[in-house]
Amino acid sequence: MSRPAHIAVFAALTLGFAGCDSSALTGDAGAFVIHEYYDGATTWTWREPGEADTGDDVVLDQAQLLHSQRADDGTMEVRRGVTWEDGTAVGSLTFDLLATDLILSTWSWGEGGSGDATILARERGSPGDTVTNLQGACVVDVVDDLETYYGTFDHALKSTCTGTDAPEGDYWFAKGFSLVKAETSAFSLDLVAPH
Repeated sequence: MSRPAHIAVFAALTLGFAGCDSSALTGDAGAFVIHEYYDGATTWTWREPGEADTGDDVVLDQAQLLHSQRADDGTMEVRRGVTWEDGTAVGSLTFDLLATDLILSTWSWGEGGSGDATILARERGSPGDTVTNLQGACVVDVVDDLETYYGTFDHALKSTCTGTDAPEGDYWFAKGFSLVKAETSAFSLDLVAPH
């Protein structure tokens, strides 16, 4: 990615790289500690990856960036534009911050949406677990070296959902950053900057 070296250094320090130690992602015996994924960032800037992305020469169109701020109830309103304040609403994602599991409570994006919850991962769950929902299921895993526009995360929790009330596809979460990447049937997100 074509970015100044000081941004890359800052990203490496901020991400708190942990080598190949999977305990950096999970708790005792490899179990996920879900609340740790909500601590940290409360606003995000994402981009929508596209077919034009090739190599390291991704150019950001500031007017097309997606900005999100999380409210106290866990709702992340997403707006497109140069800033969140001046942006146009495109959707929202609400995560249940009081639940012990990783739950997408409601979502809306364009003309689509659902008010029914999807459990993306279980508290104390392990990599490889299948989480059965009323509709469909999500398979949870650990991904090493997850690349985003922001930088590379040594470890991320990945939830792949099919047939659920949440959009089908892949969701990646990093400790202290929450949702850092998504490739779903309704939206695609790639972290540009957390705040």
